[in-house]
Amino acid sequence: MRGVITMVMSLTSTYQDELNKFNKYVTGYVTGGDFNTKFASTSAFTQARAKLSPNAFIRLQEVAVSTFYKSTIYNKWEGYRVLAVDGTVVSLPFSKCIIDKFGSEDYIDKQGSPNSLSRASILYDVLNEAVIDAQIDAYRVSERSLFELHLTKFHQADLILADRILQQIF
Repeated sequence: MRGVITMVMSLTSTYQDELNKFNKYVTGYVTGGDFNTKFASTSAFTQARAKLSPNAFIRLQEVAVSTFYKSTIYNKWEGYRVLAVDGTVVSLPFSKCIIDKFGSEDYIDKQGSPNSLSRASILYDVLNEAVIDAQIDAYRVSERSLFELHLTKFHQADLILADRILQQIF
């Protein structure tokens, strides 16, 4: 599963293109250049990816952020981490499991099928160009509710850049 997680986290193009690069790298390394060997098909990769728990990626993000702040000298402004937070609305692909999780919005009719939207919020370290936390939930969940989930990620010496949502919280 580590290989699948690594592939998902480093995707920059289609699954097939990434698998071709991976296969070329592995076969060059393992067999000394026999590029006719194919280790994984797109279908096999898709099936393996479907077995991954989303919690694996959440935990990896937490470990990466924690390790970064504990093991490096990171950029600050006047002694503060400069964090920005903002929300957005994301249109989701049609899928029964997505509709079960996020619901559907009837007022948006796309070719006769239900459309799912979600609300997302990102907490971002501006000076170090790092995502600290990300939250996603159903469209009808408020941006404020998602912001409140970020609160556990704040430190005493943080400067928060946000829109008017903070006026309601502090």
